[in-house]
Amino acid sequence: MNNFISPNSFETNNFLHKLFEVVSDSNANPEVVYPFLEANLNKLDDTLPQVLLNWATATLPQLDLIGREKIANTINALSNLMRLFPQGDRSRRLEIALAGYKIVLGVYTFVNNPEIWAATEHNRGQIYLYRVQGKRIDNLEEAIRCFQYALSVYTKENFSEQWARIKTDLGLAYRDRIQGIPSENLQEAIQYFKSTLQIYTYENHPIQWAVVQNHLGLTYLNYTSGNQTENLQQAIECFRSALQVYTLERFPQQSTKIQANLNQASHQMQELANASQQQPNTDTSALSISESEAGRLEIYQQFIQEREERQKAYEKLIKSLVDFSSDVEKAFDAVVDVFFNIIIVRPDLFDKGLANQMERVADNLAKTGNQNAAKFLGSFASILPAGIDAAWFQAREQIINWIEFLAELGIKDYSRVSSKMIKSLFFAAMRNQSLAANFQEYFAFVNEVLDTTKQSQGETRILYPLLENNLDKLDENFSEVLRSFATAILPTSPEVMADGVKPELAQELAEVIGTFSSLILSFDKGDRASNIEIAITGCEVAANVFTREANFLEQRGATLFILGCAYYERFRGNKEDNLSMAIRYFSAASEAYNPENFPQQWVSTKNNLGVVYRELSIYEPTSKNLLQAIDCLLQALDIHNRQANPSEWAKMKINLGIVYGMRNQEGDLAAAINCFLDSLNIYKRSTFPQEHAITQALLGLAYQADGQLYNAKVAYGSAIETVESLRDEIVKGSGTDADKQKLAEQWNQFYQRMVAVCIQQHDYTQAIEYVERSKARNLVELMATRNLLPKGDIPEYVLHELKQLRQKIATVQRRINIASPDDLTGGISFDGNNQGFVATPSSRITERTQLENLQQKLDELINSQIKPRDPSFSLSQRVETISWKQMRKLLPNDHTAIIEFYVTDETIYTFIITSESSDLLVPEPLGNVKELFDFCFNKYFNAYSQQRDQWRTNLPMYLRQLAGILHIDDIISQIPNTCNQLILIPHRFLHILPLHALPLKNGYSLLDRFTLGVRYAPSCQILQLTQNQERDRFNQLFAIQNPTSDLDYADMEVKIIKQCFQNSTTLVKQKATKTAFYQAAEGKDLRLANCFHFSGHATFDFDDPLKSSLILADTKLALGEVFAMDLSQCRLVILSGCETGVTDFKNVSDEYISLPSGFLYAGSPSVVSSLWKVDDKPTAFLMIKFYQNYLQHQLDVAKSLRDAQIWLRNITSQELKEWSRSLDLTATQKVELEEWFEIINPLDFPFASPYYWASFCAIGQ
Repeated sequence: MNNFISPNSFETNNFLHKLFEVVSDSNANPEVVYPFLEANLNKLDDTLPQVLLNWATATLPQLDLIGREKIANTINALSNLMRLFPQGDRSRRLEIALAGYKIVLGVYTFVNNPEIWAATEHNRGQIYLYRVQGKRIDNLEEAIRCFQYALSVYTKENFSEQWARIKTDLGLAYRDRIQGIPSENLQEAIQYFKSTLQIYTYENHPIQWAVVQNHLGLTYLNYTSGNQTENLQQAIECFRSALQVYTLERFPQQSTKIQANLNQASHQMQELANASQQQPNTDTSALSISESEAGRLEIYQQFIQEREERQKAYEKLIKSLVDFSSDVEKAFDAVVDVFFNIIIVRPDLFDKGLANQMERVADNLAKTGNQNAAKFLGSFASILPAGIDAAWFQAREQIINWIEFLAELGIKDYSRVSSKMIKSLFFAAMRNQSLAANFQEYFAFVNEVLDTTKQSQGETRILYPLLENNLDKLDENFSEVLRSFATAILPTSPEVMADGVKPELAQELAEVIGTFSSLILSFDKGDRASNIEIAITGCEVAANVFTREANFLEQRGATLFILGCAYYERFRGNKEDNLSMAIRYFSAASEAYNPENFPQQWVSTKNNLGVVYRELSIYEPTSKNLLQAIDCLLQALDIHNRQANPSEWAKMKINLGIVYGMRNQEGDLAAAINCFLDSLNIYKRSTFPQEHAITQALLGLAYQADGQLYNAKVAYGSAIETVESLRDEIVKGSGTDADKQKLAEQWNQFYQRMVAVCIQQHDYTQAIEYVERSKARNLVELMATRNLLPKGDIPEYVLHELKQLRQKIATVQRRINIASPDDLTGGISFDGNNQGFVATPSSRITERTQLENLQQKLDELINSQIKPRDPSFSLSQRVETISWKQMRKLLPNDHTAIIEFYVTDETIYTFIITSESSDLLVPEPLGNVKELFDFCFNKYFNAYSQQRDQWRTNLPMYLRQLAGILHIDDIISQIPNTCNQLILIPHRFLHILPLHALPLKNGYSLLDRFTLGVRYAPSCQILQLTQNQERDRFNQLFAIQNPTSDLDYADMEVKIIKQCFQNSTTLVKQKATKTAFYQAAEGKDLRLANCFHFSGHATFDFDDPLKSSLILADTKLALGEVFAMDLSQCRLVILSGCETGVTDFKNVSDEYISLPSGFLYAGSPSVVSSLWKVDDKPTAFLMIKFYQNYLQHQLDVAKSLRDAQIWLRNITSQELKEWSRSLDLTATQKVELEEWFEIINPLDFPFASPYYWASFCAIGQ
């Protein structure tokens, strides 16, 4: 549940608070919100808009930006829903929506979020256009202002359809405008409508085109200025155009109205001709209009007569429903029967007209005090859609034909059952237009699924492929059809058996549905939330068959057990309510599963009850829930036989230990420790490695909480050793980065806890060793094993093939999506003969098959070509982690220092390595993690993604704030003044922050403090590995230049940089295709390059980082393809583009996933990349200066970049102008630069902002 701040204790405010929760929790689903509004129509009164405004005025200033935006989004969604809500007083609904939009505009402005601001202004304009309250003249003026505001953002070029909609609304506003000169207003309206037709064409948007044509026709009809005959002719042409779309057959109501407009225009044309006693300029045309419309007029008059008869039929139907419902308080279902019978006989009445008439009658009944009848009719009107036509009623025959097979199964009155099913589906379809349009398809699919489940006896290898091929149908429509199908045949409660259905047949169908429900709950494809909802639907209808009678106890218990599991895992709805439902069903299951007859099932159910109570205690932090959890788990352990099933016994011991640890009363920690020790007697590392690791970690946590730090350290160490042995064992078919990444994310907490304990014991060297063991392990292993070569006389072609296969395997591994971690910490047991629900992780079948094939080829190569010459060669050698002594050796001289950060959920640790001190320096750990998280995610990253201009302006302020949060001055003060180069090793999201630009209290930055520069590394071990990749040569360039042909200064940049090299290969503009790139990669141009320079566009994919890419002329070069490159001769990679140095900061294991990681693996020891979107002009200047420095400073990357950045920061316009004259520029480039220099002050520092100079950072050597 979202925690909105309650306004106050008054009834209206409490309603408002609940309304916010309903909107937020349902994601503004009208099927959830509208019933809530319907039940509270009396609260949608004249006071609510002001109450809403008062509450927002008092509440929003107290919140941070994220909190304000969260509430604004909810109120915006509420206002959108309120505008369209079909019940209640329309005038009041519009005022409530208007108040909501006013609040939204107080949070979202033109500056901080122009799109939401513009959309809200458009919505306000539409309300003012049709507003009931207030003066019409003022409302129209306000509507015009709102629409014009919206157009300042929604331009024709960038938002063509929104632009067209707003132009249409402006036309309507000017057509109805009261203020101003009428003829001028109408002329404005005509121009707006005409401009809309640039977007709304007959071919692309026929409906919108026809609507605008009708509006345009009405405007010409009322336009009295100019040539009246021409105006009428224009009106006639517009109406005729509209009728090309709005035909009488497809759109009878709209067609009738437009035809009436056309008749009026034709009549006025004829009158105009008669009045002048001569035909107008277009005599024949005018007469032909009159004659040609005669036939249409007859059709129109006939339709009017039919409409009057239809109206009488509406009234008769509605009256019969109202009379029946008021007769001795008939049950709703009984009234539904009457309605259904009528509508089956007269399906032609089933349209929007009936719904409109029902609404009108309901309003009149409400005004006369007949609230029950009004509510009843309002309910029907709200579920009558416009989109279900006669095809639905034709399809009911298919259902009747299909369901006749029930007669063969022993159902006596199958016609009644089929009618019941049709009715149920009918009303489900009325509530859901998506189901209405596709229900035949869904009905056939549900039938196929249940039949497959029955025939295969629940065999997953048969059922699951069917589900995988129809993932798009596993949604709420499937649930609706399944419920309608089942409730028509099965009883609606355990006490009421369905009509004419034999009990044994009902039981058989219920068992099939129950089996399918258990299987869909285990199904790991498609939308997990929908699968759970389907399982709940199936089990709920099946549970009504299995009564408490002795012969049904096992089936009843199994069904209720599945329901408990489903509600425990449920995504939709309120979490607290779902847990309460899970407790209800597990409790009922434990009654069916008595310990005498079903001991194992009863024990599993009690275990799950304990786990759910434990989870509920998080949301309801009362001792009662934890006490209930302990009681359930102790009951289960009293019955459970350790010898019969030791693994289950150990799992329950773990669950009990967790609850004791959470309660933490006197003696509870000792009890928790004993539980975990008992579990370890079963969960040995050799037989249950994962369970052993989890239990050891929990044991460490209990020891740590109890102050037993030594024991905690031993336990955490055992857990980590086990985890790392599991990484080593991940080989062959499952040996992917995804599997290792999942392990790292699952067990990252182990490392965090171990580091905390080491720090508490002042064992700093071991602390940093564990920090390193947790960082970027996938990249470390790939780089460490990439150049592992066999000994002996191995042919060159074999070594080449070995290298090629390794690169291909690494590429495929990187393509496999990183899996999200499973919950392996004492969760629900899905065992106990309850149709096991353990869901296996989804697999990328194609990639894994390809990976297996490549590994098979690698095995064959090793066994046939390498093992005979080097029997000891193996690719599965464990990569040892770096030691503290090895870390100190990374310092290239006495003047370099290393700062390594480690951010846990609770603490920021900093480790400093210098040659001056033999000990590791560890400043006081910082406990302000929440402040760091708030700064990074609520301020810095949010501003960068949502308000880029504001972020750019505020960047110096952000850097000052970050320096304060990290206590950067305190850290730097511990580094000797003799150190002039700094190596930074960030952690998690710190990787994408410009730490090198952090300001110090003395007014300088880290770059100023360290005169030989600041460079970065993902970890100490990767820094160690890049040392092995250092190259001597730097005379061969491979460059990709401006592939998209839209970066003028990128052309200048590469042209000048090329002059620094003896040999170069450049893919220029449109020639920089992927084909050309791979041709260069297969030849020598790329493989022999000492420098790889990319100058163009790049993109980082935050949703799927492995799809991050460099943009070529015809496609993208993705990160996975970078891993396949051979840069074994490369000394330097420059990625002169946007966001080329951004990493995936969302994964907690600090796995370094970025474009630089691919180039480091490909062989380059150094990469220069950017942290944000950069401008190409200052970037070109920076890169040219960097290369000039690089050649002067004996190829020192960090020093060269540092000097170039400070140069760009400090240079004046006049100095830059003089420097640029030394460059070899084209005539066009010279003119462009001269023009630019002319418009800026010669004494200004044009690139002083860190936005221009701080984006690029040096990674590696």
